[in-house]
Amino acid sequence: MSAKRVEPKKTSLSKNYKAVCLELKPEPIKTYDYKGAKQEGPFTKPGGTKELKNELREVREELKEKMEEIKQIKDVMDKDFDKLQEFVEIMKEMQKDMDEKMDVLINIQKNSKL
Repeated sequence: MSAKRVEPKKTSLSKNYKAVCLELKPEPIKTYDYKGAKQEGPFTKPGGTKELKNELREVREELKEKMEEIKQIKDVMDKDFDKLQEFVEIMKEMQKDMDEKMDVLINIQKNSKL
C-alpha cells in the first residue's frame, strides 16, 4: 500500500479580484422601501394624534380631580390626627391625676393601718 499525499488545489494567482468575487456568488441583499410600508398602531390613523392629545387631556383632568380629592382627605386626616393628639394629651393628664389620687389613697390606707 502506498500512501498518497493529497495536495490542495492550487489557485491561479493570475485570477483577478473581480473573477474571484463572481465565483463566490453572494446572495443578493434584500432592500426594503420603508416609505411605502405602513406601521400598525395608534399613530397611523388620520387624526390619531388629536385623539391621543384629547385622551391625554382627559387623563390630566382626572388626575387633577383625584389629586384634589387626595388633598381633601389628607386635610381631614390631619385634623383628625390633631384631635387625636389632643385626646391623648388629655388622657395622659387624666392618668397622671388618677395616679396621684391612687397614691394619696394608698398612703391614707397605710396610715390608718398603723
